[in-house]
Amino acid sequence: MKKILIADDNEANLYMLEILLKGEGFEVISAANGQEALEKALLTPPALIVTDVLMPGMDGYALCKHWKSDDKLKHIPFVIYTATYAGTKNEAFALSLGADRFILKPQEPDVLLQLISEVLADNYSARQVETKPLEEEIQFFRQYNEILFNKLEKKMSDLETANRDLKILAERYHLSFENVSDVIYMIDNDLKIISISPSVERILGYNPEEFVGRPVTDLANIFAAGALDQAAKDVDLILKGHPISSTMYEFIAKDGSSKFGEVSGSPIMQEGKILGMIAIARDVTDRQRAQEELRESEDKYSSLFEHLQDAVLLTRPDSSIIEANKAACEMFGRSVDELREVGRSALVDETDPRLKAALEERDRTGQVRAEITMLRANGEKFLADITSTIFTDMNGQQKTSMIVRDITERKKAADALRNSEARFRSYFELPLIGIAITSPEKGWLEGNDRLTAILGYPWQELRNMNWADLTHPDDLAADVEQFNRILAGEIESYMLEKRFIRKSGAVIWTSLAVGCVRKKDGAVDYFVDLLEDITDRKESVNRLRRSLGATIQAMAVTVEERDPYTAGHQRRVSDLARSIATEMGLPADQIDGIRMAATIHDLGKISVPAELLSMPRKLMDIEFNLIKTHSRSGYDILKDIEFPWPIARIILEHHERMNGSGYPQGLRGGNILIESRIISVADVVESMASHRPYRPSLGIDAALEEIGKNRGILYDDNVVDVCLRLFHEKGYQLLTV
Repeated sequence: MKKILIADDNEANLYMLEILLKGEGFEVISAANGQEALEKALLTPPALIVTDVLMPGMDGYALCKHWKSDDKLKHIPFVIYTATYAGTKNEAFALSLGADRFILKPQEPDVLLQLISEVLADNYSARQVETKPLEEEIQFFRQYNEILFNKLEKKMSDLETANRDLKILAERYHLSFENVSDVIYMIDNDLKIISISPSVERILGYNPEEFVGRPVTDLANIFAAGALDQAAKDVDLILKGHPISSTMYEFIAKDGSSKFGEVSGSPIMQEGKILGMIAIARDVTDRQRAQEELRESEDKYSSLFEHLQDAVLLTRPDSSIIEANKAACEMFGRSVDELREVGRSALVDETDPRLKAALEERDRTGQVRAEITMLRANGEKFLADITSTIFTDMNGQQKTSMIVRDITERKKAADALRNSEARFRSYFELPLIGIAITSPEKGWLEGNDRLTAILGYPWQELRNMNWADLTHPDDLAADVEQFNRILAGEIESYMLEKRFIRKSGAVIWTSLAVGCVRKKDGAVDYFVDLLEDITDRKESVNRLRRSLGATIQAMAVTVEERDPYTAGHQRRVSDLARSIATEMGLPADQIDGIRMAATIHDLGKISVPAELLSMPRKLMDIEFNLIKTHSRSGYDILKDIEFPWPIARIILEHHERMNGSGYPQGLRGGNILIESRIISVADVVESMASHRPYRPSLGIDAALEEIGKNRGILYDDNVVDVCLRLFHEKGYQLLTV
């Protein structure tokens, strides 16, 4: 196996030549310059040397001169293989140095191998160069220097041109890099950012310096949730030699806003090795948001289309159906495919005389709304409110939209409403009760004949008047208070008895019921007022009340006749109980009941022996227990009499106490009527402040101290507070009888 030495400073050239020669069975030794080739040849002489000319240190010409001057090497063929020194002058100079062949690059492999084979042939003798005189040596160096100078001069010129082109390219790259709208960045194999274009500040608000030199994993703050993991995977993929294109990332800008970037990346290769990656990120925030808005709009349209309660049909001029929503399928009893198959004409009752006029109006104006009879799949007819519009879509195609509403139930409701209004009108005109419809802004809106009969004014006069003009002055405040509560939204209605002044000046009592109907915002739309004349009834009640009062008073006198020492006790208790109830703000009717019950609260004492009632000493337990029966006796006397108030129960409970220590039932707290609690406090205060057969008066101070001390224990705390306020702040004094 013949050995060939090859010398070239270009690794690619060495590699290609080595592969070619080894493929032909040669042993190959490589050298990167002339000096290295000379040393290897002297150590192990080859059968042939193939060398380039332009090499660092020792070039091919110098190597040839040394080669042919060495006794050990000069008989070995010397082949120059060059692309740089291509002129005939260069070839002549090489041959003058003793080179056996001067071959220009590139050569076809078979041609190059043929030339090398010729030199290696057994009959080939290497060219020998005799030692030359000094003058010829000097001439050699002069030629050599001239060739080198020319090559160097050309090399410098080429280098200047290359540098100038490179500078232009660099400036262009710098301008592009500085002004590019997209973000261009490079990352090395250690995942560190090498460079990033200034456009990153415009898009994300960060300076490029905040990125350069930092690993990608340190930039979690600029990635939205999940985007950092995706970025790490994509970088790893690129650095393994796999480009990515148009990958969407969501970034977080410095101001906290969300940005969307479309990223493409590729590996940076040099001599088959991956040095890093370069990527371009394009700001597509506006596009992304526009797409999201479009999707949202489409979703809303689709949702609206599918969830409308009205049927929606999209048709062509030939009446074929393009699309239909769920409501349309349910209304007509057909699927979307079935609707497309049968077309619009199968859904309309062609015998409806309104159809022709509606179609003509739509063709003339582009839109029509009409009531047309429609057909379901089972042949059932129904009345529909149809809005039909002709329009042109984005492709210039004419289409028609139809919105169909089944108004069968609405028609029924309208008929029912008319019937209801007729019934209401008949009720409104009934002569039993006065009815008025009034508005907060407009006053009287409507009133029936009974209303004008009750108030004594004809309707034309009444509608120009105000409720206040007709109301008795003593009843106006209560009515206005309730009226304002309705306006404030506290109540929806109220009832009261009030007096009106008729046109003749006569005063009448009425029962007034007021209700309201509100608008959607809660404000009152109008009032409905029901008025009943109760003058005769009121007079009857007053007569009964006076009669009842006289009866109660007679009972009270009866009790006092049997117990002269406590004469006036019930009247004083009644007055104090009434004052407490009034101060507590109880209704007037309830106050009347308290006054009546207090007036006869000791009625049961008529069943107690008179001598016990006037005993001048302290009673024994058996005697006191007998007196305690008066509560039950009073209840038994009155329990079957129908009073407007619970008189019998109040009398039964007026000795009960809040803690259950009272009698006769031992009731506690809320189980005792408020009327009974009030009378019990008034009874204790009056009893302690008055003389008794068995003791002198303890005085009002002792009485008030007693109820204050047992406030919330024996006596209702609220009743005690009101009673104390009456005496301490309001100057109340017990009646003197």
